[in-house]
Amino acid sequence: MGKIKLCDCTLSVGGSVISWDFGNSRTSVMRNLAESGADVVELGVLRDSGYRKGHTDYYATSIIKDCPPKRSNRFSLLVDTAKPFTTEYIEPASKSCIDLFRVVLWEDAVDEGLRCCKVLKEKGYEVSVLLVNCGQYSPQKFSKMAELAVQIDPVSIYVDDCYGMLYAEQIIEELHLLDEMLTPQVAIGYSGANSLQQVNVAARSIICDQKFKHDCILDVSAHGFAPQAGMLAVETVLDLLPKADAAKYNRTNYQAVYENFLKVITSMNSRGRTYTGGMRSIGIPITPIIRKTRRLRLRNT
Repeated sequence: MGKIKLCDCTLSVGGSVISWDFGNSRTSVMRNLAESGADVVELGVLRDSGYRKGHTDYYATSIIKDCPPKRSNRFSLLVDTAKPFTTEYIEPASKSCIDLFRVVLWEDAVDEGLRCCKVLKEKGYEVSVLLVNCGQYSPQKFSKMAELAVQIDPVSIYVDDCYGMLYAEQIIEELHLLDEMLTPQVAIGYSGANSLQQVNVAARSIICDQKFKHDCILDVSAHGFAPQAGMLAVETVLDLLPKADAAKYNRTNYQAVYENFLKVITSMNSRGRTYTGGMRSIGIPITPIIRKTRRLRLRNT
Protein backbone atom coordinates (compact mmCIF):
# COMPACT_ATOMS: atom_id res chain seq x y z
CA MET A 1 0.00 0.00 0.00
CA GLY A 2 1.28 3.47 -0.91
CA LYS A 3 2.00 6.32 1.47
CA ILE A 4 0.53 9.82 1.66
CA LYS A 5 3.11 12.50 0.83
CA LEU A 6 2.88 16.29 0.75
CA CYS A 7 4.03 18.83 -1.81
CA ASP A 8 4.06 22.36 -0.39
CA CYS A 9 2.91 24.97 -2.93
CA THR A 10 2.88 28.09 -0.74
CA LEU A 11 5.64 29.79 -2.77
CA SER A 12 4.32 28.73 -6.19
CA VAL A 13 0.53 28.44 -6.39
CA GLY A 14 0.08 30.56 -3.28
CA GLY A 15 2.58 33.10 -4.51
CA SER A 16 0.39 33.95 -7.50
CA VAL A 17 -1.96 35.76 -5.09
CA ILE A 18 0.71 38.41 -4.54
CA SER A 19 2.40 38.19 -7.96
CA TRP A 20 5.09 36.03 -6.26
CA ASP A 21 6.40 39.06 -4.36
CA PHE A 22 7.38 37.81 -0.89
CA GLY A 23 9.72 40.77 -0.41
CA ASN A 24 12.08 40.62 2.56
CA SER A 25 10.15 37.62 3.93
CA ARG A 26 11.07 35.36 1.03
CA THR A 27 14.14 33.78 2.65
CA SER A 28 12.48 33.14 6.03
CA VAL A 29 9.32 31.72 4.44
CA MET A 30 11.44 29.47 2.23
CA ARG A 31 13.51 28.30 5.20
CA ASN A 32 10.45 27.51 7.34
CA LEU A 33 8.84 25.53 4.53
CA ALA A 34 12.06 23.58 3.93
CA GLU A 35 12.20 22.74 7.64
CA SER A 36 8.52 21.76 7.79
CA GLY A 37 9.19 18.21 6.66
CA ALA A 38 7.10 18.45 3.46
CA ASP A 39 8.25 15.76 1.06
CA VAL A 40 8.48 18.26 -1.80
CA VAL A 41 8.87 22.01 -1.31
CA GLU A 42 8.07 24.03 -4.40
CA LEU A 43 10.35 27.08 -4.33
CA GLY A 44 8.34 28.96 -6.96
CA VAL A 45 7.49 28.98 -10.65
CA LEU A 46 9.42 29.12 -13.91
CA ARG A 47 8.24 32.21 -15.82
CA ASP A 48 9.59 34.56 -18.46
CA SER A 49 9.76 37.31 -15.85
CA GLY A 50 13.34 38.53 -15.47
CA TYR A 51 15.07 38.87 -12.11
CA ARG A 52 13.14 40.54 -9.30
CA LYS A 53 14.47 40.54 -5.77
CA GLY A 54 12.22 38.93 -3.18
CA HIS A 55 10.14 37.14 -5.82
CA THR A 56 9.56 33.41 -6.27
CA ASP A 57 9.05 33.49 -10.03
CA TYR A 58 12.29 32.79 -11.87
CA TYR A 59 13.40 32.88 -15.49
CA ALA A 60 16.50 30.80 -14.66
CA THR A 61 17.54 28.28 -12.02
CA SER A 62 20.91 30.01 -11.59
CA ILE A 63 19.32 33.03 -9.87
CA ILE A 64 18.12 30.89 -6.95
CA LYS A 65 21.22 31.49 -4.87
CA ASP A 66 19.78 31.19 -1.37
CA CYS A 67 18.26 27.71 -1.30
CA PRO A 68 17.83 26.59 2.30
CA PRO A 69 19.52 23.36 3.42
CA LYS A 70 17.66 20.23 2.37
CA ARG A 71 16.52 17.69 4.90
CA SER A 72 14.80 14.60 3.57
CA ASN A 73 12.76 16.69 1.13
CA ARG A 74 13.24 17.69 -2.49
CA PHE A 75 12.91 21.12 -4.11
CA SER A 76 10.79 21.75 -7.20
CA LEU A 77 9.66 24.49 -9.57
CA LEU A 78 6.24 24.67 -11.24
CA VAL A 79 6.01 25.19 -15.02
CA ASP A 80 2.69 26.19 -16.61
CA THR A 81 3.21 25.46 -20.31
CA ALA A 82 0.27 27.70 -21.23
CA LYS A 83 2.18 30.75 -19.92
CA PRO A 84 5.32 32.38 -21.38
CA PHE A 85 8.47 30.57 -20.24
CA THR A 86 11.79 29.36 -21.62
CA THR A 87 14.02 26.42 -20.77
CA GLU A 88 17.05 28.17 -22.29
CA TYR A 89 18.34 29.46 -18.94
CA ILE A 90 17.86 26.27 -16.94
CA GLU A 91 21.27 25.02 -15.90
CA PRO A 92 22.04 21.28 -15.67
CA ALA A 93 20.59 19.56 -12.60
CA SER A 94 24.09 18.88 -11.29
CA LYS A 95 24.59 22.64 -10.78
CA SER A 96 21.14 23.42 -9.36
CA CYS A 97 19.41 23.06 -6.00
CA ILE A 98 16.24 22.11 -7.90
CA ASP A 99 15.55 18.37 -8.08
CA LEU A 100 12.21 18.28 -9.83
CA PHE A 101 10.08 20.26 -12.27
CA ARG A 102 6.31 19.90 -12.07
CA VAL A 103 4.90 20.54 -15.54
CA VAL A 104 1.27 21.54 -16.12
CA LEU A 105 -0.04 19.69 -19.17
CA TRP A 106 -2.97 21.29 -21.00
CA GLU A 107 -4.96 19.43 -23.65
CA ASP A 108 -4.52 22.24 -26.19
CA ALA A 109 -0.78 22.54 -25.48
CA VAL A 110 0.21 18.88 -25.19
CA ASP A 111 3.07 19.04 -27.67
CA GLU A 112 4.61 22.07 -25.96
CA GLY A 113 4.29 20.40 -22.59
CA LEU A 114 5.88 17.14 -23.70
CA ARG A 115 8.75 19.02 -25.40
CA CYS A 116 9.33 20.92 -22.14
CA CYS A 117 9.46 17.65 -20.20
CA LYS A 118 11.93 16.15 -22.67
CA VAL A 119 14.31 19.15 -22.39
CA LEU A 120 14.16 19.10 -18.58
CA LYS A 121 14.94 15.39 -18.46
CA GLU A 122 17.85 15.87 -20.85
CA LYS A 123 19.23 18.41 -18.37
CA GLY A 124 19.06 15.76 -15.63
CA TYR A 125 15.90 16.80 -13.76
CA GLU A 126 13.05 14.61 -12.61
CA VAL A 127 9.66 15.57 -14.05
CA SER A 128 6.16 15.39 -12.62
CA VAL A 129 3.10 15.91 -14.85
CA LEU A 130 -0.09 17.66 -13.76
CA LEU A 131 -3.07 16.75 -15.94
CA VAL A 132 -4.79 20.07 -15.54
CA ASN A 133 -8.51 20.86 -15.63
CA CYS A 134 -9.51 17.22 -15.33
CA GLY A 135 -13.17 18.22 -15.06
CA GLN A 136 -13.33 18.50 -18.85
CA TYR A 137 -12.24 14.89 -19.49
CA SER A 138 -14.26 11.75 -19.93
CA PRO A 139 -12.65 8.64 -18.38
CA GLN A 140 -11.44 7.66 -21.86
CA LYS A 141 -9.93 11.09 -22.52
CA PHE A 142 -8.31 11.17 -19.10
CA SER A 143 -6.70 7.77 -19.73
CA LYS A 144 -5.41 8.99 -23.11
CA MET A 145 -3.84 12.10 -21.52
CA ALA A 146 -2.26 9.91 -18.83
CA GLU A 147 -0.82 7.61 -21.50
CA LEU A 148 0.82 10.63 -23.18
CA ALA A 149 2.31 11.67 -19.83
CA VAL A 150 3.68 8.17 -19.23
CA GLN A 151 5.78 8.47 -22.39
CA ILE A 152 8.17 10.95 -20.74
CA ASP A 153 8.80 8.67 -17.73
CA PRO A 154 7.61 11.02 -14.96
CA VAL A 155 8.08 10.43 -11.24
CA SER A 156 4.42 11.28 -10.64
CA ILE A 157 1.19 12.09 -12.49
CA TYR A 158 -1.47 14.31 -10.96
CA VAL A 159 -5.20 14.76 -11.11
CA ASP A 160 -5.23 18.58 -11.21
CA ASP A 161 -8.69 20.06 -10.67
CA CYS A 162 -7.50 23.67 -10.88
CA TYR A 163 -11.01 25.13 -11.27
CA GLY A 164 -12.63 23.04 -8.54
CA MET A 165 -15.13 21.39 -10.91
CA LEU A 166 -14.97 17.78 -9.69
CA TYR A 167 -16.81 16.12 -6.84
CA ALA A 168 -14.67 14.12 -4.45
CA GLU A 169 -16.03 10.88 -5.92
CA GLN A 170 -14.86 11.91 -9.41
CA ILE A 171 -11.40 12.80 -8.08
CA ILE A 172 -11.12 9.39 -6.40
CA GLU A 173 -12.24 7.66 -9.60
CA GLU A 174 -9.50 9.36 -11.65
CA LEU A 175 -6.89 8.58 -9.00
CA HIS A 176 -7.91 4.92 -9.16
CA LEU A 177 -7.53 4.99 -12.95
CA LEU A 178 -3.95 6.19 -12.49
CA ASP A 179 -3.37 3.70 -9.69
CA GLU A 180 -4.27 0.83 -12.02
CA MET A 181 -2.36 1.95 -15.12
CA LEU A 182 0.98 3.25 -13.76
CA THR A 183 4.12 1.27 -13.00
CA PRO A 184 5.00 0.89 -9.29
CA GLN A 185 7.73 3.56 -9.23
CA VAL A 186 5.39 6.34 -10.45
CA ALA A 187 3.41 8.15 -7.75
CA ILE A 188 -0.10 9.53 -8.20
CA GLY A 189 -1.05 13.01 -7.04
CA TYR A 190 -3.96 15.36 -6.42
CA SER A 191 -4.13 19.14 -6.64
CA GLY A 192 -7.30 21.21 -6.57
CA ALA A 193 -9.01 24.50 -5.87
CA ASN A 194 -11.14 24.43 -2.73
CA SER A 195 -14.49 25.33 -4.28
CA LEU A 196 -17.30 24.36 -1.89
CA GLN A 197 -14.74 22.63 0.35
CA GLN A 198 -14.38 19.65 -1.98
CA VAL A 199 -10.60 19.42 -1.61
CA ASN A 200 -11.13 18.85 2.10
CA VAL A 201 -13.71 16.14 1.43
CA ALA A 202 -11.47 14.55 -1.21
CA ALA A 203 -8.44 14.68 1.11
CA ARG A 204 -10.34 12.94 3.89
CA SER A 205 -11.44 10.19 1.50
CA ILE A 206 -7.90 9.77 0.12
CA ILE A 207 -6.31 9.62 3.57
CA CYS A 208 -8.94 7.74 5.57
CA ASP A 209 -10.90 5.58 3.14
CA GLN A 210 -8.86 4.85 0.02
CA LYS A 211 -6.03 2.34 -0.22
CA PHE A 212 -3.91 3.07 -3.26
CA LYS A 213 -1.10 0.83 -4.45
CA HIS A 214 1.02 3.86 -5.31
CA ASP A 215 2.23 6.71 -3.12
CA CYS A 216 -0.26 9.57 -3.31
CA ILE A 217 1.04 13.16 -3.20
CA LEU A 218 -1.28 15.91 -2.00
CA ASP A 219 -0.63 19.52 -3.02
CA VAL A 220 -0.96 21.73 0.06
CA SER A 221 -0.11 25.23 1.21
CA ALA A 222 0.23 26.97 4.54
CA HIS A 223 -3.26 27.95 5.69
CA GLY A 224 -4.67 27.01 2.25
CA PHE A 225 -3.00 30.10 0.74
CA ALA A 226 -3.89 30.20 -2.99
CA PRO A 227 -6.02 32.17 -5.48
CA GLN A 228 -9.80 32.23 -5.55
CA ALA A 229 -11.21 29.67 -3.08
CA GLY A 230 -7.77 28.58 -1.92
CA MET A 231 -6.35 25.06 -1.90
CA LEU A 232 -5.85 22.21 0.55
CA ALA A 233 -4.48 23.59 3.83
CA VAL A 234 -1.59 21.60 5.24
CA GLU A 235 -3.07 22.05 8.71
CA THR A 236 -6.19 20.16 7.59
CA VAL A 237 -4.11 17.27 6.23
CA LEU A 238 -2.12 17.01 9.46
CA ASP A 239 -5.39 16.75 11.38
CA LEU A 240 -6.49 13.86 9.14
CA LEU A 241 -3.26 11.87 9.02
CA PRO A 242 -2.57 9.17 11.61
CA LYS A 243 -0.57 10.66 14.47
CA ALA A 244 2.57 8.71 13.61
CA ASP A 245 2.51 10.03 10.03
CA ALA A 246 1.64 13.59 11.02
CA ALA A 247 4.53 13.66 13.49
CA LYS A 248 7.12 13.84 10.68
CA TYR A 249 5.81 17.29 9.72
CA ASN A 250 6.55 20.35 11.83
CA ARG A 251 3.45 22.45 12.54
CA THR A 252 5.59 25.10 14.22
CA ASN A 253 7.19 26.05 10.92
CA TYR A 254 3.81 26.42 9.22
CA GLN A 255 2.52 28.50 12.11
CA ALA A 256 5.57 30.76 11.76
CA VAL A 257 4.83 31.27 8.05
CA TYR A 258 1.26 32.24 8.90
CA GLU A 259 2.00 34.50 11.86
CA ASN A 260 4.99 36.26 10.30
CA PHE A 261 3.73 36.66 6.74
CA LEU A 262 0.39 35.21 5.63
CA LYS A 263 -1.67 36.70 8.45
CA VAL A 264 -0.98 40.21 7.19
CA ILE A 265 -1.34 39.28 3.51
CA THR A 266 -4.67 37.49 3.90
CA SER A 267 -6.10 40.35 5.97
CA MET A 268 -5.29 42.77 3.13
CA ASN A 269 -6.02 40.61 0.09
CA SER A 270 -9.29 38.68 -0.10
CA ARG A 271 -7.92 36.48 -2.92
CA GLY A 272 -5.58 34.89 -0.42
CA ARG A 273 -8.25 34.16 2.17
CA THR A 274 -9.83 30.74 2.21
CA TYR A 275 -12.91 29.45 3.98
CA THR A 276 -10.70 26.94 5.74
CA GLY A 277 -8.19 29.60 6.71
CA GLY A 278 -10.90 31.95 7.88
CA MET A 279 -12.53 29.31 10.08
CA ARG A 280 -9.19 28.24 11.52
CA SER A 281 -8.21 31.82 12.32
CA ILE A 282 -11.20 32.19 14.65
CA GLY A 283 -10.77 28.77 16.22
CA ILE A 284 -13.39 26.69 14.37
CA PRO A 285 -12.21 23.06 14.00
CA ILE A 286 -12.26 21.92 10.36
CA THR A 287 -12.11 18.12 10.56
CA PRO A 288 -15.65 17.62 12.03
CA ILE A 289 -17.05 19.85 9.29
CA ILE A 290 -15.32 17.76 6.62
CA ARG A 291 -16.76 14.56 8.10
CA LYS A 292 -20.28 15.99 8.34
CA THR A 293 -20.12 17.36 4.79
CA ARG A 294 -19.09 13.97 3.46
CA ARG A 295 -21.92 12.20 5.35
CA LEU A 296 -24.47 14.63 3.91
CA ARG A 297 -23.09 14.13 0.41
CA LEU A 298 -23.30 10.33 0.69
CA ARG A 299 -26.83 10.55 2.12
CA ASN A 300 -27.97 12.53 -0.92
CA THR A 301 -26.43 10.23 -3.55
